Amino acid sequence: MSLQQTLNLTRSHKGKARTYAIASPSSSAVARAAQFTSLFNDGDSTPVSLLGDDIATLEDACPREPPHLDANPGLRFTIQWEKLFYRNRRVYGLGYRVRHKRSIRKNIPPSWIWQYGADLEQQTKEARIQFFLCRSCHTKNPVGGLFIVNGTEHIMRHLRHHGVDKDGLIQQAIVPSTPFQAATAYSSTVAPLHTPFDTTRYTAKLTDWAITQDLTFRQVCHEETQEMLAYDRPQLKAALPRSHTTLSEWVKQAYADRHIELKEKLLLAKSKLHISCDIWSSLNGFSLLGVVAHFLDENHKQQTALLGLPRLRGSHSGVNIAETLATIIQKYDISYKLGYFQMDNASNNNTCIDHLATLLPLPMKARLRCMGHIINLVVQAILFGKGINTFKRELLGCSDKDHFTLWKQLHAIGKIHNTVRDILRSEARRRDFAECQQEVAFEDELFDWVELMLVVDGGVRWNATYYMLRRARKLREAIDIYQKRHIDAPLNAEEYDHTADVLTEEDWTEVDRFLKLLKPFEVITKDLEGNARQGSYGAVWEAFTSMNYLSDILIKEEATVKPEVASGYEDGVIMGLQKINEYWDVMRENPVYASAVILNPMLKHEWLVDHWRKFPKWASAVKASMESLFKDY
Repeated sequence: MSLQQTLNLTRSHKGKARTYAIASPSSSAVARAAQFTSLFNDGDSTPVSLLGDDIATLEDACPREPPHLDANPGLRFTIQWEKLFYRNRRVYGLGYRVRHKRSIRKNIPPSWIWQYGADLEQQTKEARIQFFLCRSCHTKNPVGGLFIVNGTEHIMRHLRHHGVDKDGLIQQAIVPSTPFQAATAYSSTVAPLHTPFDTTRYTAKLTDWAITQDLTFRQVCHEETQEMLAYDRPQLKAALPRSHTTLSEWVKQAYADRHIELKEKLLLAKSKLHISCDIWSSLNGFSLLGVVAHFLDENHKQQTALLGLPRLRGSHSGVNIAETLATIIQKYDISYKLGYFQMDNASNNNTCIDHLATLLPLPMKARLRCMGHIINLVVQAILFGKGINTFKRELLGCSDKDHFTLWKQLHAIGKIHNTVRDILRSEARRRDFAECQQEVAFEDELFDWVELMLVVDGGVRWNATYYMLRRARKLREAIDIYQKRHIDAPLNAEEYDHTADVLTEEDWTEVDRFLKLLKPFEVITKDLEGNARQGSYGAVWEAFTSMNYLSDILIKEEATVKPEVASGYEDGVIMGLQKINEYWDVMRENPVYASAVILNPMLKHEWLVDHWRKFPKWASAVKASMESLFKDY
């Protein structure tokens, strides 16, 4: 379209036809400026035109801002913001321009003019004005070199006076530009950005925020969220997504970009890539396989990276897990750098490693076991005794009354479980229990009363039963008062008789013994949940030292119990010791654990000799397996 023509543009706006005109060449710069005449004045009510009386009609005749690839294609240099003038008048509120998100996605190179000037804008409540600030002019004379961007031809002509064209810069004498009309007073402008704004980084941080905070895409794109994010900086609205589909595309692109970055980082790793994986069920019922890599990067710094969280379709068989795991590993081309695999103690993980070894090159004895899971299994053996799996199966699908009956078999622990469950199952009982707490508090005037909620066990959280017992012990007096208030059996014979769960002094003594025994298990579980960045709190060498410490506790406690006495505690100690001995046999087969102890300069081989005096065959077998491991390396 020739710029010497005048076009009538008609479009529908809220059901009505509106017509706009684009000005002739004699007033091409005026077309964009006409909408701002009310902004450029000396403080009186008389509007001042920018280039003459030939003014274009209405703001929609102005062309859109040119698209750019970079976050801000303009040149970055030191700007004296207080000395920016336009047509001999001070321009207030100028700042770096924030590009619209649509411009970033368009594969159009920026104009060459932005190599020689800054991309600025002034935003008022009525409109946004884009400016070009010539670096040469501003450096020589800070009050010059400011242009309204209404096309680029007039800016190109200006740069040619500096000996600059699209092919490069030729050093010539700087020709001062003609000053133009000043902008509006500062009071009517929006606070500007005086530092370059990187739209790409901003959208990346916005995407990360939405993901890490588990926000829905619609929440991020909601009008109120956008208003909050752009508060006092309305320029930022241009960078925010208006539609949830836009944010969805950003997430997909971020995943693709970071997959490439992570792949490069893994290939540069100085160590083997050790993998930990586990299955997790999402709230919508999907089975997801989390795959995480642990390694030393190119700077020998310990790193942890999520490789994938694919959906595990079909059964949870070892073969199916191995196939899914191999797919993730092959996406990163890292099969030749694989080290060890840490998994929980489910039997299907043996099958998984065996099948994975047929798909990928794995070291001998590639499977390591999760210490937290081992400790949890030992604790379950202590709490529930022999037949824990049978007990769990019986609980599945049983009636409410049968649930209480099954738990009552576990002596004091079962009674507390039933009492907690009975109190928390209705609002009326919870209020009644709160009154019992308040009654106890009134008897102790030294402390203010704060209501505590009972903690129910169950679920996937480790040490859940320990936390239930600990809170119940703290609220013992309130529980005693509550049980005294509810001494009547239910009238309905189909309901469970809660009076059978009244806790005696002997029951509370048993609870105290369990709490004392289980405290070290809880502490060590927490310690081993770390990343071992300082050489401990999750390091491999701590597997044997932790197992040895817990074994000593159970051995000493076994010497004090009386097997002939029918007690949940006595049975639990015996079963816990049996369970931890089972895992000693399994873990000694892998030389990695003993090697980690020996390579620790504070422990060395002397630790094994000192702590395994009663088991000389253990030390000799471990030494042989270690020699085989070192030969492999």
